This record gives sequence, C-alpha cells and structure tokens, in this order.
Amino acid sequence: FGCISKNGVVKNLAISAVSYHGSQPLACVGIVAVINYGAIINCHADGGDVYISSSGYFINYAGGVVGINCGYIYSSTNKISIYLESGHLGGITAVNYHVVKGCVNYGQLGCKDVCNAGGIVGTSGYQERSDHPANNTIEDCINYGELYANSTWGLANLGGIVGESLGKITRCGNYGSITQHSVNNTQTVGG
Repeated sequence: FGCISKNGVVKNLAISAVSYHGSQPLACVGIVAVINYGAIINCHADGGDVYISSSGYFINYAGGVVGINCGYIYSSTNKISIYLESGHLGGITAVNYHVVKGCVNYGQLGCKDVCNAGGIVGTSGYQERSDHPANNTIEDCINYGELYANSTWGLANLGGIVGESLGKITRCGNYGSITQHSVNNTQTVGG
C-alpha cells in the first residue's frame, strides 16, 4: 500500500519473495505500506531483499513492514534483508511517530554512512509535528536480526531495538549481533 489512512486497517497479511533494488534519491520503502496512519495487525514480510544505493543525509527510509509509521503496528514480523546506503532503517519501520507493539525482526539490516538503524525502528519520534501524537512508543518487541554498518564517513547510530529514540521503549530485547566498521567518524552503538 502507498498510504494507509487514519481509519484504515490492514491485518493478517503475509508478503513473500520481495525484491527491490533502487538508486533514486528520497526513497521510502515499506513492504506492507510506505506510510501508515491507521493500524497494521499481524502482517508479515516473509522473505526477500531490499537494496537502496542512493545516498544523502537522512532522506531515505526503509522498513521491513512500514516506511514511516504515524499509526499502530501490532504483532508483525520482518524476515527480509535490507541494505540502505544512508537514511533511516528499521526491521519493522524506518521512522516511528506513534506505536509499535509485539513485533519481531529476523531480517539482516545493513547501512553505509549517515544512518539511524535499529532492529525494530530506525528513528522513533524524530521530530515533533502537530499531526503526529506525542507518545512515540516501542513495546514488547524482539530483534533477532544481524545489524551492521560499514561507514566511511558521516554519522551512524545503531541499536538492537532503535537507532535513535525520543520516545519510550518498554519490555524489548535484542538477540542479534551488532557490527560497526568505521573510519574517522562519529558512531553510536547500543544493544
């Protein structure tokens, strides 16, 4: 879906054999939805790969289930491998402005340079906007996927659950490995 509206609900959906390779600037990719304002329940990205080679300062978004979440994502999983040169990268959603709950990532996630990358969410509560609720939360989520960055310049924030968060994280766990290779850069890594 391109955009799920505020009253929209997508549930019990499984998508497999996904393959997306692109190099356009300002890419936003989500396997179930690019942007979600509604509710995504029990949806699964079951296999494949996404590769975005376009670079730029935080202007690309790639999530295993949703690109940008402004609504609810419940009980959903990702098993897709995603590589992003720069931007926001998350196993479930690249950017979260509201609620991600009960989700699991198994997919391998990798980025190169300027990026916020997390096993569940790349960036949570990145900016305040009047149309986004103030409670940015990640609850009851688990990451099993490997997370890595091969940074030659720029800033990379890597986290087993979230790369950068301005919201709440409750009862989450990371069991995936996190690997950071960098040269003369500012890097932040957390479990």
